[in-house]
Amino acid sequence: MELNHNHFYGETEIPDCPKNGGYCIRYDKYAVMPPAAAKKGKPPMIISESALPMQKIKGDSSWGGQAFGNNNTFISFKAATATLMKNTILGSSEY
Repeated sequence: MELNHNHFYGETEIPDCPKNGGYCIRYDKYAVMPPAAAKKGKPPMIISESALPMQKIKGDSSWGGQAFGNNNTFISFKAATATLMKNTILGSSEY
């Protein structure tokens, strides 16, 4: 996978939980989740019923996958968001 010439923004002036009520988004935030190399992954467009959660690969992983990043900019990343959730550049799926 190559990831080139991007701007990734962490927390901005737009709050995750507005003071006037309404919606509230409280999730850990990651700019990039490193790719996985798999040999029996599901197709990008699932056309049949699939076991949940759909983000699991459900196959044997393979060795030798590579990821490259060039000229990427990461802006406004701190250790935590205003709602005390993770706010990091690299993250990993809980699966």
